[in-house]
Amino acid sequence: MSVYMHSIIVSTNVNTSYDASLQYFLSLSQGYTVANSVRPSLLVLKRGSFWGTGVTTIKTTLTINLSSDGENTAIQCNYDFPTAIVLGRDKEYLGSEVEGLKNFILTSQPQPQQTPNKDRVCVECKRNIPFDANVCPYCGHDYRKV
Repeated sequence: MSVYMHSIIVSTNVNTSYDASLQYFLSLSQGYTVANSVRPSLLVLKRGSFWGTGVTTIKTTLTINLSSDGENTAIQCNYDFPTAIVLGRDKEYLGSEVEGLKNFILTSQPQPQQTPNKDRVCVECKRNIPFDANVCPYCGHDYRKV
């Protein structure tokens, strides 16, 4: 058996990275299935042969180890497969598969909401002031007086 390892680091927490890794690999057409998992640090997936050769006895095991420093998550993907399929093309494919995971995680993160402008223009001095200000901090105009 041969092992190919590829690691990435993403700016998400470990639970988000685990969920995204599971979703990404199960959605690929290579037919991954879950063999074992210990949420959120370990995910073991299995699949049949590469390239649709019709040889269903060649199994590949993908072990995904996740660790976090609180801000970033390191994802280490270890592919364990028969030596018979170790070709340069296959290794390139595995690397692109893991880079695809990185892109999937980065694009599936919720984008920060833009906060609406909380300012208004003072009717007296025409400067921007906080929307909820009762008194303009620049000219002293009192909005509580009607």
